[in-house]
Amino acid sequence: MIPYKQEIIGKLTIIKFVCTTTSSVNAAKFKDYLFHLHEYTDGKIIIDLKDILFIDSAFIGALVVYFKHYKNRNHKAKIVCGKSSGDIWEMFVTTKSFREMNCYSSLEDALIDFNLELEKVA
Repeated sequence: MIPYKQEIIGKLTIIKFVCTTTSSVNAAKFKDYLFHLHEYTDGKIIIDLKDILFIDSAFIGALVVYFKHYKNRNHKAKIVCGKSSGDIWEMFVTTKSFREMNCYSSLEDALIDFNLELEKVA
């Protein structure tokens, strides 16, 4: 089982992890889930990783594969990494994953980029 909650608002899906670590055990299933979800949501997905304390290379790889696949296909998915001084944000900077992914420090910033009002989420 992948430890996350899903919230659907119109054609937008917010995936919030309810654990503090991700691993290769979850990576392949989560990647498959993202590809499946993308077909039914017009690609409007926010992956909220701000509460994650550890993310392994297999999980990063799964995210990169997903983002690269849809890079030139009207891709609209976004990742929330938390504080720009946090470990997960630094990991995305160090691995240069920002090149492939749309990363934000907060859910509010990602929603603003989707032109949605925060009140619709509450």
